[in-house]
Order: sequence, then structure tokens, then C-alpha cells
Amino acid sequence: MIKSMSKKKYLFGPLVGLLFVLGSLTVATSASAFTLRNFQTGLCLAVAGVPPQNQQNPRGLVTWECDGTPGQQWGYNSFGAPLPPPPVPGSYLGWYLLSSVTGTGNRYLTGVTVNYQWLDGNPIWVNTNFSSERQQWRMKWAIQDSTPQHHDCYFIENRYEGSTAPKVMGVAGGQPGHGIAIILWHQFLTATGQYDTAGHPDQYWCMWP
Repeated sequence: MIKSMSKKKYLFGPLVGLLFVLGSLTVATSASAFTLRNFQTGLCLAVAGVPPQNQQNPRGLVTWECDGTPGQQWGYNSFGAPLPPPPVPGSYLGWYLLSSVTGTGNRYLTGVTVNYQWLDGNPIWVNTNFSSERQQWRMKWAIQDSTPQHHDCYFIENRYEGSTAPKVMGVAGGQPGHGIAIILWHQFLTATGQYDTAGHPDQYWCMWP
């Protein structure tokens, strides 16, 4: 049985962060890149087409077998900066950016508008920093996975129009396969308003070193 809002042992997972403060980035000092594993499948958040040496900007995101390649490495505020300790259950770390090592310099997790519309199913890319709310995210602790390390797992919410229609990072169609696109979607909750880690586990991500 899966519970939310309490630190219990759970299935799979991984997630991310970057603190955004009044238009400037607060950069962590120690360097320790991490991976994000999907709670549903254990597959990693990966930049599509990396490897090989494909560094075009922007790039799409997919699920992929965790293999330690640069396209699966992330940082808090800047590449290699570690994620802060998790907050108390149910609270947010704050607004942040997610940095990728791919390409020259940092690439940041970016929600994409389609025909100027912010809809369920819109893609998420990595792109250079252009100071948009679509590049700001916040992470909320939800659960731990069932590995011996008990990795902390989160959902990641985009800031853009978040006051009216918050959207989180998930896997297209909740599909468990490799190469499935990462998209924006409204967060699924249970009938009682709790995190739906059982019904929609693709919306939760666990941070692995």
C-alpha cells in the first residue's frame, strides 16, 4: 500500500531543482551532478539524441535506460550543483532551474508553449536560459522509493501560469518504454486530494547521485 505525505518506503523514482530568486540564480557551491529516475519505471530523464555529439539547442527530453552518459546528468542552478536536502513532507523547495551538461554551457529545463498556448501534452525541452517563468520549477517531496538507499521522490511543477493551471513533468501517456517523450500535464490527485503515486506514478521523479 502506498502512502503519501509520510516518508515510507516505495517503488521507483527521481527528480530535480534550481532556486530562482528575484530574477537571479542562487548557485549551490559543491559540485555533484545527479540523475532523475522515473518513479514508475526507474528509467532516467535524458536529453534526446545524447550521445552522440548532438548539442543543438533546444533539445527534447525522453525516458531512457540509466547509463551515466552526460545527457542524463543534472544540476541544481548550474551543472554539477547538488540538490538541497528535501524539505519537510508537503512543502516546496522553492522555484528553481534544472541544468543539463549537454552542449556548451548550461541548458535548462524549459516548458514549451504550442501556438502560444499552455496545454496538457506540451513538450519539455532543454534550452539556454532566457529568463522565462517557463524555465522555473518547484519540487515538492512526495515519497521515497523502495531501494535500500530510500531515494527521495518529488513532483516537479512549472511556474508559468501556475496560479491558474499548474502543470507538472510527466511521461507521455504514462508509457513505461524507452524513448517516451517528457511532457507537461496537470497533476493527478486522488479523490481525497492526495498524491496519486499509485494511479499516475509517471509524474514523480527520484533523485539519485
